[in-house]
Amino acid sequence: MSMFAFASPFRHGGRLSGPSFLHHMRSTPSNLQHKCNGSLRRRLVRDVHLPPLSGQIDDLAGDTNRSSVTGTVYVAVGGEGEGELPGYYPTVQLYTKNGCTLCDKATDILRSVQDTNPHSLEAIDITDNDKQDYFDKYKYDIPVLHLQSKYWTKHRLTPDEAIAALSAAKAGTFEEQIGEPDAGAMERKAADRMKE
Repeated sequence: MSMFAFASPFRHGGRLSGPSFLHHMRSTPSNLQHKCNGSLRRRLVRDVHLPPLSGQIDDLAGDTNRSSVTGTVYVAVGGEGEGELPGYYPTVQLYTKNGCTLCDKATDILRSVQDTNPHSLEAIDITDNDKQDYFDKYKYDIPVLHLQSKYWTKHRLTPDEAIAALSAAKAGTFEEQIGEPDAGAMERKAADRMKE
């Protein structure tokens, strides 16, 4: 079946949903996607599987296939350099969940600079039952990274960014960055606007 034949149910009022619809949207050339009417865009939002809302996070506890990734990923090891405090190394907190591939990439970047910029890395699984506040804030933005418990960055990380921030933390000059995500607050604002 050609892509154009596959797209024809949309032109004739047909409905595809679930995986078929998402496969269609991924395989359809962008010029055809732009011709989709408003109802198709609304349907796409309904058919996408998003993480559960914060009130539903307890339902994940019964999922036997899910395992928490909370814990120490690695601990800083290395000698003290000139002017450094003995035994002091910054700690990075990685807000993540099981299966987050962008989180794996951020971890790889941090590991790659570990030899020259010793630091510890802790993973915090936002889907753990006791982490509902973090889930509410970061559910759409992982990985989120904190350095010395201060917001640092989200989504992507380069080696140069990691080196600069870790060096600042080691020197005691790292400051919380702007732009910390808070999905829950944005959703509540949107709901309030809809009520008006």
